Amino acid sequence: MPKAIDNPAAPSGKYSKRQVNLANLGSPTGAKKTFEAVIAAKDLAFNIQKALDFLTACETCTPRVTYKLGAKCKFNAVPGRDFTAIDCSGFVRECVRRGTNLGDTFPDGSVNQHDWVKAQGFATDTINGGMQQDGAVRIAFLPPTPTREIGHVVLIHNGKTLESHSKVGPDSRDWDGTGWQAETVVYVLHAAQASLPAPMAAVANNFMDRLIATLKKAQDPGKDKFFFPDGIKQLDVQLHIGGSDTLVGIQISINGKSISD
Repeated sequence: MPKAIDNPAAPSGKYSKRQVNLANLGSPTGAKKTFEAVIAAKDLAFNIQKALDFLTACETCTPRVTYKLGAKCKFNAVPGRDFTAIDCSGFVRECVRRGTNLGDTFPDGSVNQHDWVKAQGFATDTINGGMQQDGAVRIAFLPPTPTREIGHVVLIHNGKTLESHSKVGPDSRDWDGTGWQAETVVYVLHAAQASLPAPMAAVANNFMDRLIATLKKAQDPGKDKFFFPDGIKQLDVQLHIGGSDTLVGIQISINGKSISD
């Protein structure tokens, strides 16, 4: 069979139609599946560290896990012992199974995986979005075409791929949006978490430190002004923000009693 050009999923040697079917559709017969939406929230709880740990285990085990078109692994299989080769969709599937609670709900085969992600309604993203150092977990698909019969799939996190590709196996590479990456379709599985601008983050940290100190005083029986023998039932806080977003004062009321900061 012809080798696809600029395709990280295409092996360097010969391969069979059965291997192509396993890589694209997760089935040796090429049976195509249909998927329905099963996830209500379009932001998947994803522990990316578990996926990164799996990648590291594949890279550092003896023997190292390599790439083989159509090769898969069982859930929680031990790299180097239970399997020594894996293709792109098999690797991504195991990363998703380890990093989420989807289990076998997330299918095998890059084409099936693409169809599943679309059916769930996950948001699409730009190719350049994958370069962001924002903590989001993205998934990118290189669809098969008449001249590129093998599809490819990768996870993207902080501008790096988690993937299994030809000649290497499980690996992490820069996501720069060039070459084959420019032809992919990108989705956001787990969105970037909102964070405060640096000045406001400093205000929040300062506030928490001062609030904790005040609450400790409130429970100290040696401080009559702050002591509440019946516990703290109501807490009201007002922040006073000055220039350059600096915290200049806090007014705290406990159980209706004002405490000057």
